[in-house]
Amino acid sequence: MKLWMRSLTVGIFAIAVAGAFSGAHACWTDQPLGKADYAAADIVFEGIPVAVHPTFKPLNPQLLKAINQRSKHKRPHNDQVTEFDISFEVSRVLRGELTDKVIRVGWIHGTFGYPRSHDEFVQRYGDELRVGLTTYNLYQQMCPVKPTWNTRGGEAPKKEMRRSCDVMYTGFFQYEGQDETKPFILNAPCSGPYMLPLDSDEDGMATL
Repeated sequence: MKLWMRSLTVGIFAIAVAGAFSGAHACWTDQPLGKADYAAADIVFEGIPVAVHPTFKPLNPQLLKAINQRSKHKRPHNDQVTEFDISFEVSRVLRGELTDKVIRVGWIHGTFGYPRSHDEFVQRYGDELRVGLTTYNLYQQMCPVKPTWNTRGGEAPKKEMRRSCDVMYTGFFQYEGQDETKPFILNAPCSGPYMLPLDSDEDGMATL
């Protein structure tokens, strides 16, 4: 499978939709990660999820009403998860370098559905996982600065130097002007995360 080829515009649209309709299944299709995506992670480790750190934000009542009117199933909660971090106890590093025994990583879910508790997370994904991460270094490699046409409304098109991503993973959106040290779970828009059981060989790295 080819690497995810997404324009920055499409990616920003996906994240904007995620912010407004988190949990509302805004993605029409769920495309699984491929071998090239698994190979792109610059850090891969095995570990135990010891805690989750969701940030909840109340939904606008009018937005909640609109979501419930358009969906077959009413939302069980009147808030949404806007940020989600996970703390892992690292047992083995398979690719890249990690110095801390316990690390906290960010996760932007490409299909807009976050577990709301540690128990729910473990129920969905398991209690011992192989996890792939993206970092600022990977973002720099996959989103190089190059001449790009600027087509702002009301202005004549012109070329300017800016980052342009041919390969898009959701964590990349957090690096522009924000925390450049934080790793994120590799996740492509409208796909699942690089979090696998240890006996899975989807990424060719099964150790059990």
